Amino acid sequence: MKSKKHILFVTSNAGLYGANTSMLNLMDKLNLDGFRTSVIVSAYGPLLQELNKKKYTYKVIPFFGNYQKVGKPISKRDKLYNIAYNFALAKQNKDIITRWNVDVIHSNSSVSDFGPVLAKLTGKPHVWHIREMMEDDYNIEYVCPRLNKMLRNQSRKVICITEAVKEKNYGKKNKKNVEVIYNGFDIDNYLINKEEILNGNICNFLICGAVQEGKGQIYAVKMIDILVHKGITDVHLYVVGSGDADYTNELKTYVKDKSIEDYVTFIAFTKNIQEIRKNIDIALVCSKNEALGRVTIESMLGDILVIGADSGGTAEIIQDRKTGYLYRPEDENDLAEKVIFALSHKEEVKAIVRQAKAYAKENFDSVKQTRKIEKIY
Repeated sequence: MKSKKHILFVTSNAGLYGANTSMLNLMDKLNLDGFRTSVIVSAYGPLLQELNKKKYTYKVIPFFGNYQKVGKPISKRDKLYNIAYNFALAKQNKDIITRWNVDVIHSNSSVSDFGPVLAKLTGKPHVWHIREMMEDDYNIEYVCPRLNKMLRNQSRKVICITEAVKEKNYGKKNKKNVEVIYNGFDIDNYLINKEEILNGNICNFLICGAVQEGKGQIYAVKMIDILVHKGITDVHLYVVGSGDADYTNELKTYVKDKSIEDYVTFIAFTKNIQEIRKNIDIALVCSKNEALGRVTIESMLGDILVIGADSGGTAEIIQDRKTGYLYRPEDENDLAEKVIFALSHKEEVKAIVRQAKAYAKENFDSVKQTRKIEKIY
């Protein structure tokens, strides 16, 4: 019997945040279903430890990403150099496709053109996963938007992780090669069954993920300041994650200046987030415009109330007062009001938490989502 296809994933970073976590989960499920998988990654980092542990074939190829910080464009000279450098790297490494017997090249995010260029050089079909809202959640923009658009249009299939991501990139247009498929989750890995919800002496909050301006950690910190100055002092916020050093310092300086050090704890990136979640009552999703937000689903599965910004993928996942609460984006006062409402409506919160858990189980199971991608392959 003919074996199933070999999928080569291309990822533009070696971190273990949402995009690569989703990729690893997808690879695991594909392998169980008889597909073969391998990875090209642009740098060294925590992802490689996971690939080694799972014994996946990979190669580090230091290609450039097609993105830059908003307001800090690279020079035209550097732009042309990056394009030429990536093309040369792809040409130099295209023999991988033959040696590894690759059938499909799958780019894991929209911010790199290395995958589609490699596909064009080798004649292999290309699948492109769009997981970002760019300037809205990461404060980045494409270095060469026209090149990105051209290569995207030439891809056999583009997967958007939410309707919000699709609309961000294509408006209301229906494109034949574009499909919306939510990220899949290994449900059992995130289930926490709590006997009590919001019944502890202290209400613990969690905001986790890459620490950067677009993720909005500052609004969570400001919300705590508002609560404390209103006399609601039985609260504690855990800010978990690593990232932009300047933004991290801004957060810590704010906490110090407002004298709320006793109410906020900063924890660097950790793989043991589930241990932290066992003691969390409310998860906060404060991104300006989140693409999807794995932490939203993970929290729902963990019997944690989610309060998120009413925008992007967050508003698509959270049905206000049914599977969580929504607040006005970038408005710490409205966020504080939603928290106060939740604390005074505990029975409603318990019902919401139960409904959210059922919703997450039904719509984000990794087996169901993987089947949809396998049909594309």
